Amino acid sequence: MLVGIGSDGHLFSVFPGSATWDDPRWVQAVPAPTHITPHVARITLHPRIVTAARMPMAVTFGAGKAAIVGQVFGSRRDERALPAQLVRRPGGLWILDEAAAGGLPTSLPVEHPPVMPGR
Repeated sequence: MLVGIGSDGHLFSVFPGSATWDDPRWVQAVPAPTHITPHVARITLHPRIVTAARMPMAVTFGAGKAAIVGQVFGSRRDERALPAQLVRRPGGLWILDEAAAGGLPTSLPVEHPPVMPGR
């Protein structure tokens, strides 16, 4: 499963603090966000679908994402506050350019080592 990560730590259209967590439907309507563009209503998948993926892959790039990448890999774990943390798990693969990776902590948690397919 390939996902992008928003500058606020969202994935799909599951934003921090989203009510989608408490709705059992697999597909849900999401009101237009006011804090991030584009400001349009969206449709999203339930965030727990990421846990069913054998290898979720997150792709993000640019210095503008460095701070959120740092938070996602920080010591505080709260998937409702940072839905992108759903990909921060064994089997998860992160594809970052050097600028986005600049926000990574100097020491990553042991339970989330880098994954290199084929090695």
